[in-house]
Amino acid sequence: MTVAVRTCVFLEQEIENESRESLVSKLLGLLPVLYVKARLVPAAEPSDDGFLEQFCTEEQYERVRSAVAEILGDDDVYLSLPVENGRYDDICATRSISEDVADIYQALKDMAHNYQLHDEEIMREAVADCLYSFKDGWGMKLLDAVHALHIIEW
Repeated sequence: MTVAVRTCVFLEQEIENESRESLVSKLLGLLPVLYVKARLVPAAEPSDDGFLEQFCTEEQYERVRSAVAEILGDDDVYLSLPVENGRYDDICATRSISEDVADIYQALKDMAHNYQLHDEEIMREAVADCLYSFKDGWGMKLLDAVHALHIIEW
């Protein structure tokens, strides 16, 4: 939870002051730690009740996405090999670091805000939902973004 909140605070409040090099460096510091921490949390299946509140608005998502895109400029776009059923596709897809980061931000923000409601059932469900979306979506986006950021830095 600490790393999730720290990532959200960075993306909401501190990103405007970042240079390209500083943003790349900070994301390469935060994203791998998020991945490791997510893997350490015991897996739990979210319920299908759908009672979790969505806190990340379209405006917040877009603000993060556009801030990252603006700072990275042409380096925002990268090629990725899509994976389906554990196999790589033959065709590369164009992706963007800014959208990957915004997707991660959305999952973390929703989890953190639901967790802050201090209702045990909601807290458990928020973590389970975030881990489920990590497994099925933002975990791979995180790895792809780290790979693209590594190429930019080196």
